[in-house]
Amino acid sequence: LAELRQEGGRADADCLRALLSAYARTPCPPQDGRIEACFLKMRSLYGTAVDADGELLGDLRRALGKDRYGRLAASVGLSAAPVIHRRSHAKSRVVGRLGEIPASG
Repeated sequence: LAELRQEGGRADADCLRALLSAYARTPCPPQDGRIEACFLKMRSLYGTAVDADGELLGDLRRALGKDRYGRLAASVGLSAAPVIHRRSHAKSRVVGRLGEIPASG
């Protein structure tokens, strides 16, 4: 997002949704408030309509974990349940560590 802002761009709903989805699928989601900030930015741009999107809330829940999601949901008054499709979640989760791939030959 910083690069987008440097170039004079603005994050729209699609950009923020993709970012939240990426946070949900990373092996080590950030713990510094970026996930919450992403969701709250979506909420400020589009109102409480995002609160009813079960799949978006599912990605938020996966990215934050159960406890952090519960605290955020209570603080902003989320009433809709997150939707997490267990089978597709297992297939979409990135597993492993980022590392350099050795050059062959």
